[in-house]
Amino acid sequence: MGGVKNKYKYVITLCAFLIMFVNVGCPSTSFGVYQPYIVDQPNMTHFYGSLIVSLRSLASLVSMFFIAAYYKKLDCRIGVALATMATGLGFIIFSFSDNVVIYSLGSIVMGVGYSLGGASGMTLLLDNWYGNKASVHVGIATSGSSFSGIFLPSLVLFFLSTFSLGFSFLIEGLLIIAIGALLFVLIRNKPKVPVETSKSSPVEDKASGVSISKLKYWIFVFAIFLLGGVAIVGVNFFSILFSTAGASAEVAANVVAFSSIALCVSKLVTGFVYDKLGAFWGSILFAAILLAGAVFICFAPGQSEVLAYASSCIFIVGCSIATVGISRWSIELSPAGKRERTIRDFQVAYTSGGFLIGLLPGTIAEITGSYVGFYAILVAAVIIFLAIFIIIYPKH
Repeated sequence: MGGVKNKYKYVITLCAFLIMFVNVGCPSTSFGVYQPYIVDQPNMTHFYGSLIVSLRSLASLVSMFFIAAYYKKLDCRIGVALATMATGLGFIIFSFSDNVVIYSLGSIVMGVGYSLGGASGMTLLLDNWYGNKASVHVGIATSGSSFSGIFLPSLVLFFLSTFSLGFSFLIEGLLIIAIGALLFVLIRNKPKVPVETSKSSPVEDKASGVSISKLKYWIFVFAIFLLGGVAIVGVNFFSILFSTAGASAEVAANVVAFSSIALCVSKLVTGFVYDKLGAFWGSILFAAILLAGAVFICFAPGQSEVLAYASSCIFIVGCSIATVGISRWSIELSPAGKRERTIRDFQVAYTSGGFLIGLLPGTIAEITGSYVGFYAILVAAVIIFLAIFIIIYPKH
């Protein structure tokens, strides 16, 4: 019986993978493929298109403050299933929409599912089952969001070209709800044999031993705000950036898919690089890659397809700085006894950047007729982030 129980851990890892696939991948990683079609609706504009993306980030941000109470009231199985249903419901609301009000409602519902049922639900589930040995399984699970970006764009494009935008949203929403029901059936909150629970290392309990002034701390929080705007928003507008510059629908969708492959690979590499180089030099390396990607992507629209694929892939590899970086920074810069507060501050700043900066792309496109100006602003944001990081972050 012990062997059977141990084998069920692999089912739990699969569940964690599916959690990230539907609750992070569908509303975020692969969602950009819809953007050109949403703004092309009769009652929609580029600004409205940016607004609904920002509202998802806002709903996610607000929901963050309720995650602990949510999973305290509901167990992991019910909590994840309900949150996944919310993500699916958001897509179904989109399927009946032809105006910004209904799209906004669907985006808010989707953002709640993203926050409550995404990384938080995945982390809680794997911690219950693997304790201190969850790292490999977290890596497998987080790749679920990347796989969504790899496989869904082509499928969505087929439904869009064969049927309609509303039908595509409806099918994806029903698929997510079906996966939510499957998760409800498969998830077990905890194994019958208790596992070693995750605990902070002695260094983390005492904080990192690194201290920065309060002013420097809040300047660094601002830098993470900028990073959130670059990483969250920049990826969501790949498809419409190239489609408005004359690229075909297939190229616009493939840009999302290829960049998701790059993100999947970079997630596996980032942790290794940080372990080898340390948080300071590892972060500078990925920030430099992000800067190069942002510069290249400003020149890619209207050029060759190869440049479109290459620039978006370089950009998204640089975005993987947020995968490991924010977690490492929050541990190494935590004042004694305030690690949870630091984690909260950094995550709220990151998500707030996605919300507020997410209002810019559509506004700039309305004025200039192109999204290139927005990516030029992202170049400046990355330069400011990198400068703050080099000046403030301890080098040892």
